[in-house]
Amino acid sequence: MRIAGRVEPGEIRTAAAALQFVKAHGLSTPTLIAEDPEGRHANAPATLETVLPGTSQSPRTVSPERLRRVGEAIAKVQAIPLEPRPGLPLRVRPTAADDHALERRWANLYRSCPAAGKPAVVGALSELTGWPVEHSRETLEQITAGSPLLQLADDRVRALDRPLNTLVFVHGDMWAGNMLWDDDTCSGLIDWTDAGAGDPASTSPSSACKCRFSTGRTRRRTSSMDGGRERTTRG
Repeated sequence: MRIAGRVEPGEIRTAAAALQFVKAHGLSTPTLIAEDPEGRHANAPATLETVLPGTSQSPRTVSPERLRRVGEAIAKVQAIPLEPRPGLPLRVRPTAADDHALERRWANLYRSCPAAGKPAVVGALSELTGWPVEHSRETLEQITAGSPLLQLADDRVRALDRPLNTLVFVHGDMWAGNMLWDDDTCSGLIDWTDAGAGDPASTSPSSACKCRFSTGRTRRRTSSMDGGRERTTRG
Protein backbone atom coordinates (compact mmCIF):
# COMPACT_ATOMS: atom_id res chain seq x y z
CA MET A 1 0.00 0.00 0.00
CA ARG A 2 1.32 3.44 -0.95
CA ILE A 3 -0.10 6.38 0.97
CA ALA A 4 0.47 10.13 0.74
CA GLY A 5 2.82 11.48 3.34
CA ARG A 6 6.31 10.54 2.29
CA VAL A 7 5.17 11.18 -1.28
CA GLU A 8 2.85 13.93 -2.49
CA PRO A 9 -0.84 13.30 -3.28
CA GLY A 10 -0.17 14.15 -6.93
CA GLU A 11 2.51 11.48 -7.06
CA ILE A 12 0.03 8.91 -5.74
CA ARG A 13 -2.35 9.81 -8.56
CA THR A 14 0.46 9.63 -11.12
CA ALA A 15 1.49 6.16 -9.93
CA ALA A 16 -2.10 4.94 -10.25
CA ALA A 17 -2.43 6.42 -13.76
CA ALA A 18 0.89 4.85 -14.81
CA LEU A 19 -0.02 1.38 -13.55
CA GLN A 20 -3.35 1.57 -15.36
CA PHE A 21 -1.61 2.69 -18.54
CA VAL A 22 1.10 0.00 -18.58
CA LYS A 23 -1.40 -2.81 -18.07
CA ALA A 24 -2.12 -2.86 -21.81
CA HIS A 25 1.56 -2.79 -22.83
CA GLY A 26 3.00 -5.94 -21.30
CA LEU A 27 5.48 -4.32 -18.91
CA SER A 28 6.33 -6.13 -15.70
CA THR A 29 4.96 -3.83 -13.01
CA PRO A 30 2.80 -4.13 -9.91
CA THR A 31 -0.91 -4.49 -10.60
CA LEU A 32 -3.12 -1.72 -9.29
CA ILE A 33 -5.72 -3.38 -7.03
CA ALA A 34 -7.46 -0.25 -5.79
CA GLU A 35 -6.94 3.50 -5.57
CA ASP A 36 -8.24 6.18 -3.24
CA PRO A 37 -7.11 9.41 -4.97
CA GLU A 38 -9.05 11.73 -2.66
CA GLY A 39 -8.30 9.85 0.57
CA ARG A 40 -11.93 9.22 1.41
CA HIS A 41 -11.26 5.74 2.79
CA ALA A 42 -7.58 5.79 3.78
CA ASN A 43 -7.67 9.36 5.20
CA ALA A 44 -5.03 10.28 2.60
CA PRO A 45 -4.57 9.59 -1.12
CA ALA A 46 -3.45 5.97 -1.46
CA THR A 47 -3.04 3.03 -3.80
CA LEU A 48 -3.05 -0.70 -3.15
CA GLU A 49 -0.70 -2.63 -5.43
CA THR A 50 0.48 -6.21 -5.82
CA VAL A 51 3.99 -7.19 -4.74
CA LEU A 52 6.44 -8.40 -7.39
CA PRO A 53 9.13 -11.03 -6.78
CA GLY A 54 12.76 -10.01 -6.78
CA THR A 55 15.06 -7.65 -4.94
CA SER A 56 16.14 -4.08 -5.64
CA GLN A 57 19.42 -4.52 -3.77
CA SER A 58 22.42 -4.36 -6.06
CA PRO A 59 25.25 -6.86 -5.68
CA ARG A 60 28.72 -5.58 -4.91
CA THR A 61 29.83 -6.70 -8.35
CA VAL A 62 27.50 -6.07 -11.27
CA SER A 63 27.80 -8.00 -14.51
CA PRO A 64 27.69 -6.44 -17.97
CA GLU A 65 24.68 -8.69 -18.57
CA ARG A 66 22.73 -6.89 -15.87
CA LEU A 67 23.60 -3.51 -17.35
CA ARG A 68 22.35 -4.72 -20.72
CA ARG A 69 19.09 -5.73 -19.06
CA VAL A 70 18.86 -2.21 -17.62
CA GLY A 71 19.08 -0.77 -21.13
CA GLU A 72 16.46 -3.19 -22.39
CA ALA A 73 14.07 -2.23 -19.56
CA ILE A 74 14.45 1.49 -20.31
CA ALA A 75 13.93 0.86 -24.02
CA LYS A 76 10.72 -1.14 -23.46
CA VAL A 77 9.17 1.67 -21.45
CA GLN A 78 10.18 4.37 -23.90
CA ALA A 79 9.02 2.43 -26.95
CA ILE A 80 5.44 3.39 -26.02
CA PRO A 81 4.24 6.69 -27.57
CA LEU A 82 2.36 8.91 -25.14
CA GLU A 83 0.98 12.42 -25.20
CA PRO A 84 0.48 14.21 -21.86
CA ARG A 85 -2.79 13.30 -20.17
CA PRO A 86 -4.36 13.66 -16.72
CA GLY A 87 -2.11 11.94 -14.20
CA LEU A 88 0.72 11.56 -16.72
CA PRO A 89 1.93 15.11 -17.42
CA LEU A 90 4.72 16.36 -19.63
CA ARG A 91 8.14 15.64 -18.13
CA VAL A 92 11.03 17.85 -19.22
CA ARG A 93 13.70 16.61 -16.80
CA PRO A 94 15.12 13.15 -16.08
CA THR A 95 13.45 13.19 -12.63
CA ALA A 96 10.41 15.40 -12.21
CA ALA A 97 10.86 15.97 -8.49
CA ASP A 98 14.49 17.08 -8.75
CA ASP A 99 15.53 20.32 -10.42
CA HIS A 100 18.95 20.88 -8.94
CA ALA A 101 19.86 23.51 -11.52
CA LEU A 102 16.84 25.61 -10.51
CA GLU A 103 17.76 25.21 -6.85
CA ARG A 104 21.32 26.38 -7.54
CA ARG A 105 20.09 29.43 -9.44
CA TRP A 106 17.80 30.43 -6.60
CA ALA A 107 20.52 29.76 -4.02
CA ASN A 108 22.87 32.07 -5.93
CA LEU A 109 20.18 34.77 -5.90
CA TYR A 110 19.59 34.19 -2.18
CA ARG A 111 23.29 34.52 -1.35
CA SER A 112 23.67 37.70 -3.39
CA CYS A 113 20.73 39.44 -1.68
CA PRO A 114 21.11 41.68 1.35
CA ALA A 115 19.56 40.31 4.52
CA ALA A 116 16.45 42.45 4.08
CA GLY A 117 15.75 40.90 0.67
CA LYS A 118 16.21 37.24 1.58
CA PRO A 119 12.63 36.66 2.88
CA ALA A 120 11.28 37.85 -0.48
CA VAL A 121 13.45 35.31 -2.32
CA VAL A 122 12.28 32.54 0.00
CA GLY A 123 8.67 33.55 -0.52
CA ALA A 124 9.02 33.66 -4.29
CA LEU A 125 10.60 30.20 -4.39
CA SER A 126 7.80 28.82 -2.22
CA GLU A 127 5.19 30.31 -4.53
CA LEU A 128 6.93 28.88 -7.59
CA THR A 129 7.43 25.35 -6.25
CA GLY A 130 4.61 24.98 -3.75
CA TRP A 131 7.13 24.18 -1.00
CA PRO A 132 6.53 25.29 2.59
CA VAL A 133 8.43 28.48 3.41
CA GLU A 134 10.69 26.73 5.92
CA HIS A 135 11.61 24.02 3.38
CA SER A 136 12.47 26.70 0.81
CA ARG A 137 14.66 28.54 3.31
CA GLU A 138 16.50 25.38 4.35
CA THR A 139 17.06 24.40 0.71
CA LEU A 140 18.52 27.80 -0.17
CA GLU A 141 20.79 27.83 2.85
CA GLN A 142 22.10 24.30 2.37
CA ILE A 143 22.99 24.41 -1.31
CA THR A 144 26.62 25.21 -1.97
CA ALA A 145 27.76 27.40 -4.84
CA GLY A 146 28.19 25.54 -8.11
CA SER A 147 31.42 25.55 -10.06
CA PRO A 148 31.88 27.87 -13.08
CA LEU A 149 31.81 24.80 -15.32
CA LEU A 150 28.46 23.69 -13.86
CA GLN A 151 27.08 27.20 -14.35
CA LEU A 152 28.27 27.21 -17.96
CA ALA A 153 26.58 23.85 -18.56
CA ASP A 154 23.33 25.15 -17.05
CA ASP A 155 23.43 28.27 -19.24
CA ARG A 156 24.06 26.22 -22.38
CA VAL A 157 21.22 23.78 -21.64
CA ARG A 158 18.75 26.58 -20.87
CA ALA A 159 19.57 28.23 -24.19
CA LEU A 160 18.61 25.14 -26.19
CA ASP A 161 15.19 24.70 -27.71
CA ARG A 162 13.03 21.88 -26.40
CA PRO A 163 13.61 18.67 -28.38
CA LEU A 164 10.95 18.00 -31.01
CA ASN A 165 11.13 14.21 -30.86
CA THR A 166 7.99 12.14 -30.47
CA LEU A 167 6.90 12.06 -26.84
CA VAL A 168 7.00 8.66 -25.18
CA PHE A 169 6.11 7.06 -21.89
CA VAL A 170 8.84 7.69 -19.30
CA HIS A 171 9.28 6.19 -15.86
CA GLY A 172 10.69 9.39 -14.44
CA ASP A 173 12.98 7.87 -11.79
CA MET A 174 14.64 4.87 -13.35
CA TRP A 175 17.57 3.74 -11.22
CA ALA A 176 18.75 0.50 -9.64
CA GLY A 177 16.54 0.94 -6.56
CA ASN A 178 13.39 1.00 -8.69
CA MET A 179 14.21 -2.20 -10.55
CA LEU A 180 13.58 -5.69 -9.16
CA TRP A 181 15.98 -8.49 -9.99
CA ASP A 182 16.18 -12.27 -9.95
CA ASP A 183 19.89 -12.85 -10.50
CA ASP A 184 20.55 -10.87 -13.73
CA THR A 185 16.93 -10.98 -14.89
CA CYS A 186 14.85 -7.85 -14.36
CA SER A 187 11.60 -9.08 -12.81
CA GLY A 188 9.83 -5.74 -12.63
CA LEU A 189 9.84 -1.95 -12.41
CA ILE A 190 8.41 -0.17 -9.40
CA ASP A 191 7.75 3.34 -8.04
CA TRP A 192 5.95 5.10 -10.90
CA THR A 193 5.26 8.33 -8.99
CA ASP A 194 7.24 10.47 -11.50
CA ALA A 195 5.96 8.86 -14.70
CA GLY A 196 4.62 10.85 -17.62
CA ALA A 197 5.19 11.78 -21.24
CA GLY A 198 8.66 12.96 -22.18
CA ASP A 199 11.37 13.12 -24.78
CA PRO A 200 13.53 9.96 -24.62
CA ALA A 201 16.64 12.04 -25.27
CA SER A 202 16.10 13.90 -21.98
CA THR A 203 15.65 10.79 -19.84
CA SER A 204 17.52 7.78 -21.29
CA PRO A 205 21.11 8.98 -20.71
CA SER A 206 20.37 10.01 -17.12
CA SER A 207 18.56 6.75 -16.36
CA ALA A 208 21.38 4.65 -17.74
CA CYS A 209 23.95 6.70 -15.83
CA LYS A 210 22.09 6.44 -12.52
CA CYS A 211 21.71 2.69 -12.90
CA ARG A 212 25.38 2.32 -13.80
CA PHE A 213 26.77 4.39 -10.95
CA SER A 214 24.37 3.21 -8.25
CA THR A 215 25.69 -0.34 -8.53
CA GLY A 216 29.17 0.00 -7.04
CA ARG A 217 31.43 -2.15 -9.17
CA THR A 218 31.18 -3.62 -12.64
CA ARG A 219 32.77 -6.84 -13.81
CA ARG A 220 34.13 -6.73 -17.32
CA ARG A 221 36.14 -9.03 -19.52
CA THR A 222 39.44 -7.76 -20.82
CA SER A 223 40.72 -8.44 -24.29
CA SER A 224 42.27 -11.75 -25.32
CA MET A 225 45.68 -10.15 -24.82
CA ASP A 226 45.01 -10.41 -21.08
CA GLY A 227 43.91 -14.01 -21.35
CA GLY A 228 40.22 -13.17 -21.06
CA ARG A 229 40.49 -12.65 -17.32
CA GLU A 230 37.76 -10.77 -15.49
CA ARG A 231 38.59 -7.50 -13.83
CA THR A 232 36.55 -5.45 -11.43
CA THR A 233 36.36 -1.69 -11.77
CA ARG A 234 34.71 0.76 -9.39
CA GLY A 235 31.79 2.69 -10.88
